[in-house]
Formats: sequence, structure tokens, C-alpha cells
Amino acid sequence: MTAGIGAVGTGGTGRDTEPNPVLVVVDPSL
Repeated sequence: MTAGIGAVGTGGTGRDTEPNPVLVVVDPSL
């Protein structure tokens, strides 16, 4: 949960810092 919120908040930087397929999919979707 924390990772997801962080990725969404930071945006591109979040997905870069967290190499997770779930976050990568959620990032472009939003």
C-alpha cells in the first residue's frame, strides 16, 4: 500500500525508484 501511494504521488520518479510491474501498470493508467 505504501509503495503504491508513493509511486502515485511522485509519478514517474516513483515508478523509477520502485521497479515493480504493479506500480508500472498503475502509473501510466493514472
